[in-house]
Amino acid sequence: MTSASRGPAATKLRPPVLASLGLAAVLVCAPDELPLPPVVWEGENIRARMDDPDIQVCGGTFEALDRHAALVREALLLEGDGVVEYSIVDDDLVQDICAGHATDTPTACATIPELGRVYTTVPYVPHEIVHATRLLDSKIRFLSSPIEEGLATLFGADWPDDIVIPLEAQAILAERYVTGLREYDRAGQTMSILLDRHGLEAFREFDELARTAGEDAAFVDVFGETKEEFAAAAETRPICEQSQWWMPLVECDGEPITADPETGLLTLEGNVSCGEPDVKGPEYGRMWTSRRFRLDFRTSFFHSYDFDFPDDATLEIVGCNEGCPERFAYIGTRDQVSGYGGNALEDLEPGEYFLRLIRPVSDDDGHFEIVIAPP
Repeated sequence: MTSASRGPAATKLRPPVLASLGLAAVLVCAPDELPLPPVVWEGENIRARMDDPDIQVCGGTFEALDRHAALVREALLLEGDGVVEYSIVDDDLVQDICAGHATDTPTACATIPELGRVYTTVPYVPHEIVHATRLLDSKIRFLSSPIEEGLATLFGADWPDDIVIPLEAQAILAERYVTGLREYDRAGQTMSILLDRHGLEAFREFDELARTAGEDAAFVDVFGETKEEFAAAAETRPICEQSQWWMPLVECDGEPITADPETGLLTLEGNVSCGEPDVKGPEYGRMWTSRRFRLDFRTSFFHSYDFDFPDDATLEIVGCNEGCPERFAYIGTRDQVSGYGGNALEDLEPGEYFLRLIRPVSDDDGHFEIVIAPP
């Protein structure tokens, strides 16, 4: 396991227990009269539904999904105020509703024509919130699979497996259906480059124009280049791990924690236990909580860090600003983060970051305290 730092060659490998897990997230035509389980939680942007009250859902999951829907709508300049019907159901129902072109073994999907519905076996799937929220905007329509899945990867959660792979934008944009972890990663980074190259307002214009003019024609009319020309330019850009181009909307939301003005210490603490009100999950066997913070000083590897967190947890520190390849990204276990060698946490420059503690799903005590001191 190695740490990620600035630069396109950086690599961040997550714990092996997570590396084999994937997501089958496709938009397919659903049968008529899809069932809607009973409502168990309702916010401004999602209604959470479950048939089985014994399904384990961590304490902050629904609030985080609700906030995520609002942030996606804001980030992508979406219109409308429709509510996403978010149903956590069994494998058989998801199989019936979601199996389609991209996978025969789905775990979640957003549906057409019943717009704004998500069916999932996994409680926390922000990827599908992106699809469902987009489809509730009456001025746009479902775009091609590479673009839709790329947007859902870019603005949804980052994957358990997070490595640097070749972009292959030409091949991804030519795909009829995007399927598989690597292809989602490529589609997400391709959309990251598209938005960085042309901006969100131009993308919104393209999104609307594609409804009437067709996607390829709208792409040329708004962006001034064909998909092939864009893909060729994209493939000259640095290639990064997902943490450096993914949009951490929820993780970087709200006011950042800052250092105590009297002591100068910046303290990040909490409890990564499933029942806690700020813990999200389960998502493929993991749960986590995060803290946004602001550093007003440069840290020192030798003097700044004091870590106390569970032995079964991994810690991430990722920049909230910048993108590929400048954004700082790090992950390490308790033994690695404060040790010596290739995976110790490096010095941090002044700026805004989020810290995330990830554990296997459990109700066991997961108290943590990370203290950052001026050098």
